Amino acid sequence: MNQQQIASRGHDATERRGAFRVNVVVSVWATAGGVAVDRSACDIGIGGLFVVMDAPPPVGTFLQVAVSLDDSGEPLLARGMVRWRREAGSDRHAPPGVGVKFLDLSQGQEERIWEFVRRRSDWS
Repeated sequence: MNQQQIASRGHDATERRGAFRVNVVVSVWATAGGVAVDRSACDIGIGGLFVVMDAPPPVGTFLQVAVSLDDSGEPLLARGMVRWRREAGSDRHAPPGVGVKFLDLSQGQEERIWEFVRRRSDWS
């Protein structure tokens, strides 16, 4: 099933900037400028993820992320860039953090994320 077929079925994932995401909580290690943080992500898709952070780095910051997808025990290692940020207190209904766009994913990485999203949604 391709993404267009999935979009026409109705599901509990969200679409942002052309990439489908699923709302989940996964563990994420993010490293930027030599500083590593252990955080959680509350949505993920082939295009990227949202990482909850109390002090979000600036837009344009490059990150190395390790995401636990609970499939093989090995984290997904990827490069990303902060595309947008939400400051603490700016939205009382949403946590502070950053929207990270994945950069240069291999086909294997994309397939692994896609399979994770598919398993965590009602698409199957």
